[in-house]
Amino acid sequence: MSADEPTEDEATTRLREDWEDYSQWHALILFHLQRFSRSSRLLAAMKVAIVGAGISGVVAGAHLGRAGLDTTVFERNDAAGGVWSFRGQNVLLVGSGVSSIDIARELGPEAEEIYQVSRGGAFDLPASLLPPNATRIGEIASFENLAAEADSLKDNSKSLPWRIFLRDGRELAKIHRIILCTGYHISLPFLKQYHSDDTPVYEANNTVLVTDGTQVHNLHKDIFYIPDPTLIFIGIPYYTATFTLFEFQAMAAAAVLSNQAFLPIREGMRIEYQERVRRKGVGKSFHSLKDKEVEYVDELVGWINRDRATVGAKPVEGHTQAWHIANADRLQKLRQMFEKT
Repeated sequence: MSADEPTEDEATTRLREDWEDYSQWHALILFHLQRFSRSSRLLAAMKVAIVGAGISGVVAGAHLGRAGLDTTVFERNDAAGGVWSFRGQNVLLVGSGVSSIDIARELGPEAEEIYQVSRGGAFDLPASLLPPNATRIGEIASFENLAAEADSLKDNSKSLPWRIFLRDGRELAKIHRIILCTGYHISLPFLKQYHSDDTPVYEANNTVLVTDGTQVHNLHKDIFYIPDPTLIFIGIPYYTATFTLFEFQAMAAAAVLSNQAFLPIREGMRIEYQERVRRKGVGKSFHSLKDKEVEYVDELVGWINRDRATVGAKPVEGHTQAWHIANADRLQKLRQMFEKT
């Protein structure tokens, strides 16, 4: 131990201060500290609970498992990965932004017909990105329920007992699934104590997570809950290359919890967060990484690697040259598509 490294008692005191008000199984990702390590830099024997086995949950579980952490994934559906079977079904997607295009392309090989509703909004992507069995249609005017009993909705193999009327006079029938791709409304129903739904987004205090559903408040780097960094979120930012961004956030979480990267003291995280609020404002735009994803990932990777070097760990790799080339090509194609529309 070097002369300026804290003693075990001092380190334990600091750790207890940093992890005050700790409770046992929070979520989305919650880590149960069973004991303090005898090393001043290490926390040992952690349990990790990951709530949700979608994309972010899967990559978080992979990286935390590789870091040697005792990890359990909780998922309410039967399968991991957030993928459902739509084989042979007709699907209506309401909205035509990024998520709707992604879903359409994912379902293309399985679904019979896909209909994508567009209002011609500023963030609608070109219809040329849709798979061959998908058709873009205009706005919905109304629904007509053809069934008297709600039980008719319980059999997912049958089409919905509805007729759908479009504003251009056309009708749709024999639709099996309707997916609303109209944006996110953030809610954490299993963490009601962190909600303040009637509070305006600009009046959020230093402990609330959700107010009006447009933002997750009080996160350090959009990942760590500042009052209790054992509560960790993967996948909050948007306008990103989803899979790779979740991967880098999972790397950051694994590095912190395996003691290969270290968070600032709470006051430091709070100052950084407040500066970001001042710069970006609050609400939906707060989590946007449009044109900022590379900068965000470089910052994460730089922080992780600086700390990993102090413990003799190998550096993690950021975006590869191949990724940068592919991303530049993707952005160029998107610009060209928008110019044609």
